[in-house]
Amino acid sequence: MFGVPVSYIAGRLLQAVPTLLVLLALVFFLVRLTGDPAQLYLGDFATPEAVAELRSTWGLDRPVYLQFFDYVRGLLKGDLGQSLRYSKPVATLIGERFGASLGLAAAGLALSVIVSLPLGTIAALNRGRWLDNLIRFLIVIGQAVPRFYLAILFILLFGLYLRILPTSGSGTWRHLVLPAVALSLPTTALLARLTRSAVLDVISQDFIRTARAKGVPPARINYRHVLRNSLMAPITVITIQFSQLIGGSVVVETVFGWPGLGQLAIQSVYTRDFVLIQGIVLVMTLIVIVVNVITDVAYGLIDPRVRYR
Repeated sequence: MFGVPVSYIAGRLLQAVPTLLVLLALVFFLVRLTGDPAQLYLGDFATPEAVAELRSTWGLDRPVYLQFFDYVRGLLKGDLGQSLRYSKPVATLIGERFGASLGLAAAGLALSVIVSLPLGTIAALNRGRWLDNLIRFLIVIGQAVPRFYLAILFILLFGLYLRILPTSGSGTWRHLVLPAVALSLPTTALLARLTRSAVLDVISQDFIRTARAKGVPPARINYRHVLRNSLMAPITVITIQFSQLIGGSVVVETVFGWPGLGQLAIQSVYTRDFVLIQGIVLVMTLIVIVVNVITDVAYGLIDPRVRYR
């Protein structure tokens, strides 16, 4: 597929199975050290009998290792379990929120790519000049400011003072603007810095000097030779950042009230909804695994020298 052997992709996916099982086991056993969800659900004034009955209904009175085996057995059948808090299938809850998180992460990544690649390239081609210094300064600021601070700043500026954009909820493209920009800025700064470094490395290569000596127009050199050969490092980060944007959107979704997986994860932690936490972690892990495989495929598409074994 696209020059990448199917056997290689299948092998990579199989290699991820032990990692997935270990992570599931860690999450499964660690979340049960945080307290009794039955007691939290019924409140402080619930009788011990009521708590015991609810724990029996949820299956929390059985040995933990048996609960884990049952959970894995259900996963093999495609069953992520039943949410303790919402009394709905975990797959249904994640499905309702996944689209919102995916859309937010995609918008944030698109903004990052559109802005960072030209910025990094312009900075490299103007190395040592005022434009390069300005872009590098902006990159440092972008990487230094945390997302939650940006989110609060945007709410104050665009929501409270200017009143031009909504600061919470979803439904229209206007609701997406502020969380997408807040989510994308640190990634934009990172990609711009990597692009600048990659372009500087490429323009110092012999084949670039040869192209210039042959009289190839600078625009053709920059966009056909320099940029294409500089994309390997940024592509790696772009694909990895996509999964991190979905996982790292927890704070942004919470601040802006965006109904995605991040907000659902926070709610499940507060309510000790073990089954829902496990389902969200499983989905996040699968996203990382799939994104890593896509990264390998992208290597083969961009650089023909890459060989798979």
